[in-house]
Amino acid sequence: MKHFIRKSALGQEPSLEHFDIAILPELESLYAALLPSLEKERLFIYAGATSRGEGTSTVAWALAYYVAVRTGEDCLYVDGNIRHPYVRRLEGLPECGLSDFLQGGADFRMLPFPTELGRLAAVHGGRIRSSHVRLSAERAGHFITESRRYYRATVFDSLPGFDKYAEIWSRHSDTVFIVTSYRRTKQEILERVLNGFRNAAIPVTGILFNKREFPIPDFIYRRI
Repeated sequence: MKHFIRKSALGQEPSLEHFDIAILPELESLYAALLPSLEKERLFIYAGATSRGEGTSTVAWALAYYVAVRTGEDCLYVDGNIRHPYVRRLEGLPECGLSDFLQGGADFRMLPFPTELGRLAAVHGGRIRSSHVRLSAERAGHFITESRRYYRATVFDSLPGFDKYAEIWSRHSDTVFIVTSYRRTKQEILERVLNGFRNAAIPVTGILFNKREFPIPDFIYRRI
């Protein structure tokens, strides 16, 4: 899923034609797994990773846009990696982002900005680059409540690994999936992350193998 857009979608209606055809089956599998929950409620989806460089941001971005295309409703991508933001604040983007919100200095409605992809908005990581941002379950819960209010689905691209930050966001999420690299990430690293979620009693919906070289049969994927 490293490159999912094969042509610019600027100014165009949301369409499956904007995706590279090679990844559509994988996105459809993810969407199908989420569909029973999507039909009942607005979702906040937690996307985690075993370590840096797994491609989680690209997967999360692609999934958010794919859900927007399939549902015909607005969706949101959130850059939750406040240490190494995927979406950096550039000229023309809102002054405040997620880290500013977490410290209580921003209103949720001021955070989302439109992307070049129709029906997909995004929230950048914020101005604060500290590894330690004051975070409470109350602030995270408020952010999630607001995102459900305005968007059909929100995909939260979190920090890699499992720590208190990951625990708070994933515990409040409707579904949790982990991205790991095929034939790159060591099994012990994957197990360490999964054990973190398991010990915190947070169910992991599934594991997505990214950057794979050959097709993997469907039965290998963990389903909801």
